Amino acid sequence: MKIAIISSGFLPVVDGVTVSLYHRLRSLSQRGHQMLVLCPSYESLASIYPQWQQWSGEIMPGVQVVNLPSEPFMGVEFERNLSRQANPMIQAELTAFQPEIVHVDEPDRLFLGTLNAPGVAYAKKYGIPCVGCYHTNFVDYIEDFFPLPRPIVRLMQWVSTQIIRRVFQAYDATLVSNPVAERRAQQLG
Repeated sequence: MKIAIISSGFLPVVDGVTVSLYHRLRSLSQRGHQMLVLCPSYESLASIYPQWQQWSGEIMPGVQVVNLPSEPFMGVEFERNLSRQANPMIQAELTAFQPEIVHVDEPDRLFLGTLNAPGVAYAKKYGIPCVGCYHTNFVDYIEDFFPLPRPIVRLMQWVSTQIIRRVFQAYDATLVSNPVAERRAQQLG
């Protein structure tokens, strides 16, 4: 099977998304699937991640990683997110690869950088499934990033919930990695 994966991050960054993605790639590679991974570029962080290029190109049999234009996420330089400049490249890479399914890790986070639900338009155009994977409860992190009065934080959380709900509802299915994430995704609608 040909699987396109659009992710909010990849190695050398070590977090829940990148670790679970790496294990998924390794397992699918061993089963003979072909995967295209579209993720942020870490080139601008070469001083922090000097070996970032070892996670670009063909990293294992059947797995091609393409780094796309990125920018700091929520003002944190070492946390990269795809930028709007990545949108045409995503479309071009998907068209060239011709996947049978598109899988998107953290579409809510990617939406903040790309201002769209990555992969959805391509999947609809070609009649293939497009799934999103819910990883991080960004709504509850708002108060960590924005130390504002409680009523403003609650308003921001409500607006964020509406956006997250619409983003995930654009996908054919939402995948979760554990029961806690499943309950939170259900609460978000």
